[in-house]
This record gives sequence, C-alpha cells and structure tokens, in this order.
Amino acid sequence: MLQGLYNRNLKGLDSGLVLRTDNGSQFISGVFEKGCMDEKVVHERIPVRSPNYNAFIESYHRYLQEECLNNEMYWSLKELEIDLNDYVYRYNHERIHSSIGYVSPHEYYKNKISA
Repeated sequence: MLQGLYNRNLKGLDSGLVLRTDNGSQFISGVFEKGCMDEKVVHERIPVRSPNYNAFIESYHRYLQEECLNNEMYWSLKELEIDLNDYVYRYNHERIHSSIGYVSPHEYYKNKISA
C-alpha cells in the first residue's frame, strides 16, 4: 500500500482515499488496518462471494495469470519476483487498455493529474 501511495505522490495527503479489497487474510490483519489508519486511507471490504464488486482487480488477476504465470515454472522466489515486477511495470507503463482510451494506466494517470 505504501509503495502505491509513494508512486502516485499521495503519501501524507488527506484526500479521502478508499482502498477496496476482498476479505483475504492479508486484508484483515491488524498491521494492514493500522497502515490504513496511519495513512488516512479508508479500507472498504467487498461482500463475501461478490467478485463483481471488485471487477478491476479481478480482471487484473486474470491477465496476470494468463500473460505472466501460466506455463511458467519458478525455481526461486527471486525469479518469481523479477518476473512479477517486470509484468507489473509493462502492465502499467507499456500495455494499452481499451477501457481507458487505448493508453497505458501510467499515461492515463499522468493525463488526469495534469488536467
């Protein structure tokens, strides 16, 4: 979460940010909740068995699986980490998305904050 706030220059802003997640164990931990409170981020959980409430991240996970993880065998966590970081960078900076006007998410975000 903190890396995302830093990447978007949102760290320390009191801007009413909302982070929507499912009910996974990582999102119900005290450490995660404290991080949200410390950063003034509202944590919104979707209802159980309702992936349509979180359609964007569900779509992302589908593409991550199809474009990065399928048919791969990783022999170390470092190797997996390198591939995941590379995929996330390409997804956000190079891959165009039809839902945001055929630009990358990074380009879309830059255009929105400069408008």
